[in-house]
Amino acid sequence: MALEIVSDSENKLLQRRELECLFKGLSGTVTRSSAVETVASQLKVNPKTLHLVRISSSAGTRDARVLLYVYGDESTAKKHVPRHLFVRALPKEERQKAKGTEKAPTVKAPAAKAPTAPAKPKA
Repeated sequence: MALEIVSDSENKLLQRRELECLFKGLSGTVTRSSAVETVASQLKVNPKTLHLVRISSSAGTRDARVLLYVYGDESTAKKHVPRHLFVRALPKEERQKAKGTEKAPTVKAPAAKAPTAPAKPKA
């Protein structure tokens, strides 16, 4: 894969590196797992500490822009990265299991009020 790192900045507050990469000619064909593996091998980091946030493309080009966060360890990533990004990174079978074990929030329905008689118009 043709990979070009567009920007590489360090966010000291959130203890991560923020990378924006450009995959030339791979818009629509690059997958999340292949993008993570490619960047991890080029940067020589553990793929478990690399979290893909978004893949985007623009009209008229075949290039895909990828935003990734690189954390020092997994515990720091769990503090800052939303849970849905962890679920998105899982293979399809494991993703279904994770969604099945996820507890749905319960919402109480409002209590039904007894119907009241309409007010009689005064004559």
